[in-house]
Amino acid sequence: MKKIYLSLAAIAGCLLIQAGAFSQTVTFTGGVSSNWNNPGNWDSNDVPNGNHTGATIIIPSGKSVVLSSFTATLTNVTIKIAANAALTLGGGGNGGGNAGILTLNGTSAVSLESDGVNPAFIQSSATTNINDKITIGGVTKFQGGTDYTATNTGSGVGKVTGPARATVNTGSGAQGFLAGSLPVVLVGFSANLASNDKVSVKWSTQQEISTDHFDIQRSSDGISWQTIATVKASGFSSLPKNYSIEDAAPLTGTNLYRLRMFDVDARFGLSSVVNVHLNALGKISVFPNPSVSLLTISLGRAPLTDWSLSLVNINGQLITTRKFSKDQTTVSLPVGLYPNGNYTVEITDGISRQSSKLLISHQ
Repeated sequence: MKKIYLSLAAIAGCLLIQAGAFSQTVTFTGGVSSNWNNPGNWDSNDVPNGNHTGATIIIPSGKSVVLSSFTATLTNVTIKIAANAALTLGGGGNGGGNAGILTLNGTSAVSLESDGVNPAFIQSSATTNINDKITIGGVTKFQGGTDYTATNTGSGVGKVTGPARATVNTGSGAQGFLAGSLPVVLVGFSANLASNDKVSVKWSTQQEISTDHFDIQRSSDGISWQTIATVKASGFSSLPKNYSIEDAAPLTGTNLYRLRMFDVDARFGLSSVVNVHLNALGKISVFPNPSVSLLTISLGRAPLTDWSLSLVNINGQLITTRKFSKDQTTVSLPVGLYPNGNYTVEITDGISRQSSKLLISHQ
């Protein structure tokens, strides 16, 4: 049984390797106006079709691909057509037999790039051939005979010019491709105070196209920003990706965080801003509690300014206030003369404020 178990494990390992073979990128390497459905025109030596789940399919600059008399059915892929590259659907006639069709599932995306001078484009070889089409999640995003002029500058009937993008969230028909190359789709960004006064910063992307890296930036005022970390991006992905860093030395007081999301062409976008407040006084210790005659108050760290301590009874009445130097982090307060009962100890340095419950109980 042991020998059989090892053999099955080896087989399973091979299957895993094969299943993940197309989880990276597949690049078109054929000449100008070469066929999509020729395996020799791809660096994988295999036509991108149903077995390329999870791949990023790239048509590089200067390449022109023809998808004719073929239906490519793909799942969870990102198709990137670089600036000065093209994808032509169909073989030139108006019949359905020579049509080119891309059938993509709902987690797939298509991106047309532009370098500002040379755009990428998708076109129907016969502009009115309604059989040439691209669908995402069952919705038609591109089709011969459709006029894309209103939504994409430089486009026309049966032609979309970049920069433009199509996902399950773009429209249909003339709205199937929206202007602008596909950005990083950020679906979550948060910052939270963790243990030992460190801040945990986390974010997630739904899809990435040509993403190069993320700069994590911090500010105390929202005006001046400092890059505290840089994280390499996945680059090309139609799968959700999770990222995180830890800010081991956050600022005392206000910490604003944001992401700068860079693509490979050094273009970037900004996330929303999240806020974490680090109390300047640190964790406050009040002991003993219950207290009989003498209360000790200890600050977690030395404050930046002088600070004060107030004792308030259960009715909200101020009983006493004491002021201390910023160099004093542990002080004592006599409480033997105050009546039994519940009190609140309030501590502030004028910026941060903390409170702690106290029970005074004379035996």
